[in-house]
Amino acid sequence: MYHHIWYNTHTSHEIHMYTQARKRIVSVTLDIECYDDFPLEDLEWKDLLGLEGDEKVDISIRELADIF
Repeated sequence: MYHHIWYNTHTSHEIHMYTQARKRIVSVTLDIECYDDFPLEDLEWKDLLGLEGDEKVDISIRELADIF
């Protein structure tokens, strides 16, 4: 839920309005080129993305190719 505050300059009163945030599901693809010692599986993706409360992230990691 978002809390917005507006200030009415004519009456000197604050106007409070609440709007309900809607959840959505999105798919994001990252192609990461990194060395094999980089701990992709151990990263806290929820924290990295700044997700809160009942927001969640499902991670699937697969190797596409070895680069020498």
